[in-house]
Amino acid sequence: MFKKREFLIILIILIVSFLLFKTLKSEIYESPQDGSTINDSYIRENSGANFGSSNIIRVGKILSGPEHRGLIFFNLSNISSENTIISAKIQLYVNNSLGNSNITVKVYRVSSYWNEFETNWTSLNSSTSWNTPGGDYSELLDYKTISNISGIYYNFSVTNAARGWINGSYPNYGIILISNDSTPGNYTEFSSSTAETQIHRPKIIVEYTLNAPPEIDGISTDSSPTNPKQVGQNVNFTINWTDLEGNPAKVFVCNSSNINISGCSQKTFCSVDYQNSGPSSCTYTVLASDNKTTPFYVGVCDSGSNNCTIEQSYFYMNHIPIAKVIQPNGGETINQSLGNYIIKFNVSDNDSDFLIANIYYGETPNSTTYLINSSLNLTNYCTDPDSNTKTTNNCSYSWDSTGVYGTYYLTIVLNDSYSIGNDTSDSYFYVRSIIDNTPPNITAQWLSDNDISSGETIYFYANVSDPNIQRVWVSINSTSQTNLTMTNISQIVYRVSWTAGSVGNYKFKTYANDTLGNLNDSMEWQSFTIRKPNATTQMETAPSTAMPYHLIKITGQLNASDPLRAVYAYLNTPSGFTFLSDYPQNTYLGNFNANETKTATWFLSVPITETTYTLNITYTDYYSNSWKSSNFNIAVNSSSAGGGGGSGNASVYFVTLSGYPEVEGGDNYYAEAYFSLNGIPTNPDSIKISIYDPLDNLIQGPTSMNFKQTGVYNHTYSVPSTQTAGQWKTIVNATKNNQDYIATQFWKLVNPLFDVRDITIINSSIYNMNISVVVENKGSVSSDLILSWNLTRTDTNEVLDSGGETFAVQAKEVLTKYYSPSTTYLGQVKITFLGRYSSTETAGAYKIFNTTLEGAPFCGDGICSNGESCSSCPSDCGICPAPPSGGGGGGISLKEKPDFQIINFQKTIYLTKNIEKTVYLEINNTGKTDLKNIVLELEGIDKNFYTIKPEKIDSLKPGKTQKFSIKFLIRDFIGEQDFNYIVRTEELTKKEPGKIIVLTLIDYLKKEVERLRERISDTKAKTKEEKLINELKKCEEIVNRIPSNIEKEEFIEASNNIKEADICIDDVNEKIKEKPILIIGTKYWIITWILVLVLIIILTIIAYMIYKKFKIMDFFTNFISKKPKEQKEKESIEEKKFKEKIKKIEERLGEI
Repeated sequence: MFKKREFLIILIILIVSFLLFKTLKSEIYESPQDGSTINDSYIRENSGANFGSSNIIRVGKILSGPEHRGLIFFNLSNISSENTIISAKIQLYVNNSLGNSNITVKVYRVSSYWNEFETNWTSLNSSTSWNTPGGDYSELLDYKTISNISGIYYNFSVTNAARGWINGSYPNYGIILISNDSTPGNYTEFSSSTAETQIHRPKIIVEYTLNAPPEIDGISTDSSPTNPKQVGQNVNFTINWTDLEGNPAKVFVCNSSNINISGCSQKTFCSVDYQNSGPSSCTYTVLASDNKTTPFYVGVCDSGSNNCTIEQSYFYMNHIPIAKVIQPNGGETINQSLGNYIIKFNVSDNDSDFLIANIYYGETPNSTTYLINSSLNLTNYCTDPDSNTKTTNNCSYSWDSTGVYGTYYLTIVLNDSYSIGNDTSDSYFYVRSIIDNTPPNITAQWLSDNDISSGETIYFYANVSDPNIQRVWVSINSTSQTNLTMTNISQIVYRVSWTAGSVGNYKFKTYANDTLGNLNDSMEWQSFTIRKPNATTQMETAPSTAMPYHLIKITGQLNASDPLRAVYAYLNTPSGFTFLSDYPQNTYLGNFNANETKTATWFLSVPITETTYTLNITYTDYYSNSWKSSNFNIAVNSSSAGGGGGSGNASVYFVTLSGYPEVEGGDNYYAEAYFSLNGIPTNPDSIKISIYDPLDNLIQGPTSMNFKQTGVYNHTYSVPSTQTAGQWKTIVNATKNNQDYIATQFWKLVNPLFDVRDITIINSSIYNMNISVVVENKGSVSSDLILSWNLTRTDTNEVLDSGGETFAVQAKEVLTKYYSPSTTYLGQVKITFLGRYSSTETAGAYKIFNTTLEGAPFCGDGICSNGESCSSCPSDCGICPAPPSGGGGGGISLKEKPDFQIINFQKTIYLTKNIEKTVYLEINNTGKTDLKNIVLELEGIDKNFYTIKPEKIDSLKPGKTQKFSIKFLIRDFIGEQDFNYIVRTEELTKKEPGKIIVLTLIDYLKKEVERLRERISDTKAKTKEEKLINELKKCEEIVNRIPSNIEKEEFIEASNNIKEADICIDDVNEKIKEKPILIIGTKYWIITWILVLVLIIILTIIAYMIYKKFKIMDFFTNFISKKPKEQKEKESIEEKKFKEKIKKIEERLGEI
């Protein structure tokens, strides 16, 4: 008896445990097809009709034009509020679809209760109106493009709404179906809950559970096949995850998929203890035993279900290739008279990578001062019996040392496409291939022109010969001694250009040296003179008379016979004159070509004091040369208004303007003008009004104003909602006795959403132009703004540069955007910004300013920098190479509504010869559909200079980002090269401009030092934690070693320092990003299991009490014992029947 009771108790415990664990599994709810849990209807625009009994739900516009919207409610009371919604979708069947075009049907959550048999366009039931005709609804849940093909099911996701309905965040009033893009005659009829065919009726499918396992949204590392980690470096894992119930979760990164709540069954790369939410990050230090491509598994295990979600990914590492110099390794003597010298070395690579080598020699260990040969394919120079670089390969190279003399070290630099390894000879060796004590021979020096003016570009020439020329330069005894490096343009002729400076007498002298240090400074100093350029002032125009405070226009011209540089025109006026802001007193005219004429223009108001004023114009160039115009007079007096008499009885006419200061798009702008004589209203001969938009376009006028009463005129302008928002301008021009009287007013056109304003010219230089503009979203919802800009000349309206971008602006957000237009034009220009935030609504602003020459490059300083190139300054940058060969790509088709952005790329890339550099570019899918077959091309750069990985991205989902890596290796080019990043998908192509600047090795390393110091400064600004500041000081120490290594020509060590510093700064940035981790330790699990155990004990006690009360055990005992008895009784009856049949057969046989 005891055993039976024990068995019963165990059975009850198992049942309870089953019920507990059953709650962890998800369930599916589907609404019944009989329509009993559905209310639906549709409503017609401006109609009081109800369609609750219809067997269709119509969405779109019928041919006569009225819009139709569908309403559907699903009763979800069968799902408990304790459950978590995993997903929810509504399935609709297209019963009929009319029209020639597809329509987009959007699903919104309804926010007001409605009655199926009473609702219409204006009312939600028989007694209550919608807050907004056409239905009350809130957030967009999903949308689909509906084709004009009938008999198709469409699924709409309503997961977020279903979660709110179930957890009580908001009441369940159902959803509304709306099509905003349908045209008359294009509509869709979905089957309703009363449709004749049940399977066509609307249906909601909800997946829910008491506790859902975590979801892994993405796994990433900071390694890639093209950017692997080195041994000893950290791999950073980032796991984005969510838990629908908000339960804390642990994260494990393991070497196998066998993961549970306790952790990894084998090796643990890293882990994160309980966090309330993702992302989670951890690091692992790469070991030499790791594979080049190492798989890992991520397990995210929550505290609610103890379930783990597991996904696989990979990280990538690389072993540094190993080189070993065999000879010359120290003490050897090399002489070319004995023939080429055989350099011997060994190489190996643990990853079996393909290897290339550069061979250098220099005065110090690891020096890369002099290149013997570069990019050697070692398969041609090494013995490799097993065709595997993992084993040691013996290599040799034949060195022709002709022209080399000195004591040197040999350095071998290996490159496996991911990292660099090197070795240098143990000691120095001797090269005695040449003895040269003769300096270069200079036979002549001369100037290209003997008549030289300030600002003119001239050339210095020299004839120089030597088999080992290192440098030829000319020295000019200007205020600060100027040395210009000359370029070889023919067999012995060298040349350099120079822009002549200030007026005066000068001397120049040519120098030359060779690679062995022999200097020729024997040339005599040669004199030359720079004179003032020839230019003539002309065509000064100004009114001879003006009223007090009247606005006048003055112009003047400068005709330059010689070239001029950076000319300003200054209007000399007595005190009391006031200049308009866009027409400064000192106006910049820019550079002049020979025989060029330019005009300076000023708008200014004259003083109030009545007298005759004398004015003139002074033109000044960059070198303080000046040209002054003749004087001209302006008589200021009230009688010039057309009245008569002297100053005591002058007739003074005056016009003023008053209008609305601010108008909203779609409203009216109203203005009144007042014309008076000596303060008394009078009528002018004519009065007209002109209205200009923020881009200075004439929108209306000149139009005659309406007469209101004597001296008072008005005008009303109905501003379309499509007009550009911003600062508008109104000008009224009244005439009396053939004299013009002008009044101006500025007012603002605003709209409910965006404002574009506050243009600031941060830098007006054509070499580093920078302009900012403020955009503001005044609305209550976030929106995209398409902002475009144009830089134009004010004199010809020629577009000098243009651009634009699309970006999101949050509700009530104010953003400052920065742009850098590019132009070579010097003079007055206008920058115009136009923002579009819908198909018709715009906002804009403009500003007029003068471009300048600040920061201009100095050609002839011996350094190719500051915007110089081989074409603009060959003396500094060398002669331009032949144009690089280009390449083309293809295009493929694109699906509906695709779009993407090119982000996180470098517009200017600094490189140097024979050192690889990898940069990145990311593609962000901002569209609504997958992007297919994405390829990246660099238009305008020789394809031999770079490789792109991956070659193609097959697919990119909406909202996701993928990265291209671009690895540059320049071998035979120094200078600048503009190019375009071109990203192609199927039938969609975008491009962004870029530039590579190839520097000398030293300049490149110095540029890297600047970049690292900027990174450290930016990182310091992000934290005040003392520990992190101290770590940054260690990074600074690494950076500070680089200049010393550069000075000692230990360039490989400098490159290694750069990599080390980048890693150091990356580590600090990662620590700054780390969030405090909420630790939920073992106590949590002890408490949880104690509660579960208590629940099982309570249920067991209850079961035992029921057993005692109702004698359930006796019932089970009787039931079990009754079964055999019934079985026996059944068997005896069957046996009896069988015996009776046998007896009857025997009786019949007896009768026979």
